[in-house]
Amino acid sequence: MSALVLVVEDEHPQLFKQALEHIGYKVVIAKRGDVAVQMARIYEPDAIIMDLRLPGLNGIEAIRAIREFDVRVPIFAVTAYTDSHTREAAINAGANLYQAKPVDFTILLAQLERATRQELCIE
Repeated sequence: MSALVLVVEDEHPQLFKQALEHIGYKVVIAKRGDVAVQMARIYEPDAIIMDLRLPGLNGIEAIRAIREFDVRVPIFAVTAYTDSHTREAAINAGANLYQAKPVDFTILLAQLERATRQELCIE
């Protein structure tokens, strides 16, 4: 059974989808933060890749909302905002990992593999 990843990205979700499906993940996509929260409830994904700049709820708000009902799912925040304040806000909201765009897919996929095999320590 392959892991299910919820990709929350409004501009280039197909890039993530293609990269993840190429190595065997199942992927569902949300292009809005509020939709991502609903989809996280319905699909119970094994991991979430969350852009931080989104229509509806922004990514940080969506992470907080997801953490209200799921404290275990690994959430990977990805964003073009590279300042320390944004990084800290994402981590404080409940993101497990943070990566600046452009995303290094080699690193992201390695982290995702570890997380979906329960090797990432998630408190």
